[in-house]
Amino acid sequence: MARIGETPGRFKFEAAPVILFNPAVISPKSQNFSKPGAKKQNISEPSYFVQALIPPDHPELKALKDDMKAVAKAEWGPDVKLDTISFPLSDGTKRFAENKKLEAFNGMVVLRAGSKLYAPALFYVAGGKVIEVDEAMRTQASSKFYSGVEASIEVNLVAWEVDDNKSVVAYLSSVCSLCTGKKLGGAGPARYEGFARNVGTISDVDPSAGADDDEIPF
Repeated sequence: MARIGETPGRFKFEAAPVILFNPAVISPKSQNFSKPGAKKQNISEPSYFVQALIPPDHPELKALKDDMKAVAKAEWGPDVKLDTISFPLSDGTKRFAENKKLEAFNGMVVLRAGSKLYAPALFYVAGGKVIEVDEAMRTQASSKFYSGVEASIEVNLVAWEVDDNKSVVAYLSSVCSLCTGKKLGGAGPARYEGFARNVGTISDVDPSAGADDDEIPF
């Protein structure tokens, strides 16, 4: 499984990649959250972020959801209703129905992770080795982090409550590009059998242990 350590909150995709949609990992960018045709534009403050497209059969999706539930219940108690909490997951099919420009979202689960203050650590795979992107290389490495690239990402899951609004937020910690996958608009992603070997060692901690049957709504 992909929990880092025994305590829920740090999660890394290790068994199979996710697909990055228009990632902003080189420099912070603003996002337009306005619905198509809206008169009032909802523009975010600049931040580093990814929208990770996750197939429903991804081997770590259940573990990710279980970790999110564990973080929420550690903060608000075991009886908290999950449908009262905002999670950083959304139904890609519904988002595609609302905005036909998001065709790549169709049939996917979408994880949004970001950070306003801190740039994520960046890595990429070349020649079977993981190359760290230092600050001097960051701009030059931008071509490794294109929309549609397959990647491993690490996130920190944190529970927040503001004005009685509960949420679990995914802060983006690191991104490792496999430099594979077609740019969005092409064919679907290929499976990458050497993924776990290239990006790290899979933990033997089972984050779903003791999880109940509640489901995260999205």
